Amino acid sequence: MVSTEMTISPRFFSGKRKFVFMAVVLTNFVVWLDTAKFGVLNPFWAKELNLSPSQISSVAASYLLGYFPLLLVAGVLADRLGARRILLICLAGVTVLSASMAAVHS
Repeated sequence: MVSTEMTISPRFFSGKRKFVFMAVVLTNFVVWLDTAKFGVLNPFWAKELNLSPSQISSVAASYLLGYFPLLLVAGVLADRLGARRILLICLAGVTVLSASMAAVHS
C-alpha cells in the first residue's frame, strides 16, 4: 500500500520564501480590512450623500471592479521590474492608503 501523506519541507517557509509569504498574507489581510471598512462605513456615507440602494451598489461595484485593472498592471510590471520590487511598492502603497483612512473624520 502506497502512502499518500503529504509532507512539507522545513525549508519551504524559511529565508526569503517566508518573507514573501508573510508579505503576501499581510497585504491580503490589509486589503480585507479595507473592504471591511468600506462595508462598515457604507451606511454612514450613503446617508450623508442621500444615496439610494442602487447607487450604493454601483459605488461598491466600481470599488471592487477597480482591483482588476490594477492587478493586471501589477502583473505586467512584476514581469518587467521584478516581483519583489512590485511587492514592496504595493506594500508601501497599501500602508499609506490604509493609514490615510485613519485621518478621515467626516
